[in-house]
Amino acid sequence: EHFAHEEHAKGFYGLLGARSPEHGAELGRMVQEHREILAALKGMSEAMKTGAPSDVTRRTGEIAARLMDHESREMRLAHALA
Repeated sequence: EHFAHEEHAKGFYGLLGARSPEHGAELGRMVQEHREILAALKGMSEAMKTGAPSDVTRRTGEIAARLMDHESREMRLAHALA
C-alpha cells in the first residue's frame, strides 16, 4: 500500500516526475526496486515457514539494509520538490 501511494500520479513519484522530469530514469529505478523489495519480502515470508532461522535473520537484514538505502535516495529526491 505504501509503494502504491508513492507511485500514484498524486503521490511522491507522480508529483516529482511532473515537476522534475529529469528524474524520470531514477524514479523508474525506484519503482523497480519496489517490485524487488516486495518479492524479497514474499521470499522471506516463505523462508519463515520452511527455512532455517539463520536464513530468515539474514534475509531480514538484507531487506532492512535495502529499505534504508532506498529511503535515503528518496529523501535526496524529495529535495527536488522543495
